[in-house]
Amino acid sequence: MSNSEEPTGSAPEPPKSPPPAGWYDDPAGKSGHKRYWDGNKWTDYQSSPENPYSAPTGAAGGPVATAASGKKKPWYQRPLPLIGAGFAALVVIAAIAGGDDTSSTSTSSSSEGGSAASSSSGSSNSSSNNSSDSEAPPVASVGQPVDVEGTRYEVLSVRTASRVGDQYFGEDANGEFVIVKMELTNLKDETRTIISNAITLTAANGKTYEVSSDALLSVDNPILLEEIQPDLPEKGTVVFDVPKSQVSGSMLRVEDLFSDAYAEIDLDL
Repeated sequence: MSNSEEPTGSAPEPPKSPPPAGWYDDPAGKSGHKRYWDGNKWTDYQSSPENPYSAPTGAAGGPVATAASGKKKPWYQRPLPLIGAGFAALVVIAAIAGGDDTSSTSTSSSSEGGSAASSSSGSSNSSSNNSSDSEAPPVASVGQPVDVEGTRYEVLSVRTASRVGDQYFGEDANGEFVIVKMELTNLKDETRTIISNAITLTAANGKTYEVSSDALLSVDNPILLEEIQPDLPEKGTVVFDVPKSQVSGSMLRVEDLFSDAYAEIDLDL
């Protein structure tokens, strides 16, 4: 009699072998989505009804690593749309810049127009004291001041003579000397320079006579080149050599050398 015992119960089932490589329902995907099983594990290759994946088989029967058809790359990997967007952005920026330039131009034009209008208005308001050749100049009389571009002129006295100076040192007139004593006041905020060329005489014949430089050397305090401080009046004398027949009705003309502004003073001769 043998002491060996027969084994009891059924023999254990051999372990199930994994399914062969192929496409199967994606266990983590939506309905209808497939994932590729390489025989040992799930791969990253997926397929859907919208983007079916046709994976060629390699030497081992597995799929070759190729991009899935219809799967888009991330935005940073798509150069053409990015370039298109950049170009569109440049167009928008150019349009905005163009609009700004147009606006600036319009604003500048408006500003210039306003400045021109203001300048025109200012000129109109000051015409009574600062005249140009195209306007009737202000006319003052002896003892009455007149302002021209920040300088006030006043004739203090007028006389005529055939000679200036004394018997030892003087000058004889070719016609008749018109001797004008004046007071000049600088109304500006800084020093102004006045030269004798800014003061002329218009005789009865309408002709203009400049200051006689020879006669000025024989009078006291001649006006040749004066530096006039603000609000400090300066007195001086100018002399004109005029034909005797043209002295009556003569007018003194004072002008600003840096503009067309001028005024006239009736010398009452």
